[in-house]
Amino acid sequence: MIPNIAESAVKLSRLAANELEYKQFMKRRHNRLLYYNAETDDLTKRWFAENLLKNVPIGNINITKRVIDRTSEVYMVEAKRFFDADPPTVRYNEHIPKKHERMQRIERMTNLLDVVAIHPFWNDKTKIIDHSILIEFQPWFDKYGDMIGIRYPLAQSTNTDSTDEQTFVEWDLNGWRIIDANGIQKQTESVTGPFPFVLAWTEQPQHFYNHNPTEDLAQGNLCINFYQTALNANVGYQSFGQPYVTGLQADQEIEWGIDKVPALPEGAAAGILSPPSTVSDVTKAQSQLYKHIARAYHLPEDFVEGSAQAESGVAIKLRNQELQNERVGDVARWKNVEAEVYAIERDILSRVGVSLPDTLMVDFSESVEFLSPQEQREQDDWNLSHNLITPVDIAMRNNPDLDEKQAEELITNNATSAGVIKKAENGRSTIVDDILGIDNG
Repeated sequence: MIPNIAESAVKLSRLAANELEYKQFMKRRHNRLLYYNAETDDLTKRWFAENLLKNVPIGNINITKRVIDRTSEVYMVEAKRFFDADPPTVRYNEHIPKKHERMQRIERMTNLLDVVAIHPFWNDKTKIIDHSILIEFQPWFDKYGDMIGIRYPLAQSTNTDSTDEQTFVEWDLNGWRIIDANGIQKQTESVTGPFPFVLAWTEQPQHFYNHNPTEDLAQGNLCINFYQTALNANVGYQSFGQPYVTGLQADQEIEWGIDKVPALPEGAAAGILSPPSTVSDVTKAQSQLYKHIARAYHLPEDFVEGSAQAESGVAIKLRNQELQNERVGDVARWKNVEAEVYAIERDILSRVGVSLPDTLMVDFSESVEFLSPQEQREQDDWNLSHNLITPVDIAMRNNPDLDEKQAEELITNNATSAGVIKKAENGRSTIVDDILGIDNG
């Protein structure tokens, strides 16, 4: 049979293009991780002469982590996961003790990198469900766009004397296998049940590799580090100046230093040049760039400089309204992710004898609002009058160490210690005062 050379050439070309896309995909991700982890010296120093950096520290201001952590609001407060009945809720939460911290990091890495893969798995040692966060991975999809396979590297030994070769895990719908760098299979196992990986996206593109995560944030961080390095150089040379000598012969040498008095030969002269100060201009440019970045990520300008005066919770909330509007869409997106992850968790737990309902309910708690004492009293008064909270809720908020029973006892003891439990009267300005026995007269 004569081989179809054209068909083979097309396949090889397609494979080469896919490999190039994957390399560019990982290059961008590694770059963003360097900025998030503040490992940026090598990224900044390429813009400066080597001789300058011998005398000047490289600027490293980690705005990337600050912006990403601040805008990752969905899991800033732990989500509540529950069912209609208490027993399955207790069983489920007993088996996911690390889920909050995992999901919090997953949200941050998703906002930084646009997409991460989540792998729920059963930890046989601790008897809990844990969640791997895959940063470096290569997915495969069917013609409908559903993920049907994934490849990712296994973590190598942390022993510095280890000579282990890099190995990879490949999953498909039927199970997994471990291969070495040459593609030779070392271990395999068949697995039934749902495909145990979920992709978490900020916004899913039509084609998987058609995205460039947080490019503006990384570029802005580069510029700020550049400015800071230039600022360090200006301050350094302003402080010590640039010494010079005239009238010195080529074969003549002098010693120069703060602990030495230079002896100049006859006819020679020495002095110190002081470069112009650019501190004000560079600082202003840094601040302006930081503000542009903050606006691009729906943050108020005071995120950069802070507020000069104490402000009310209402004012703070109004300034952060744009970010709160973004959170609404984020919550809807993460509810879908939670549902996909739970389908895998439920299957895993069923294999170890833990039965759970079909649907998990997730309540994403709002971020804590900081109100003035007066605002808090007014908010509590309104909530109490509309039966949205109880005095027990207030007591437990003020003292998180109290449980519901202890809070009830505290309120009763405080009220009866004055002789009688007070009741709210119509027309009183604050119900909280009535309940806690405070006399405004």
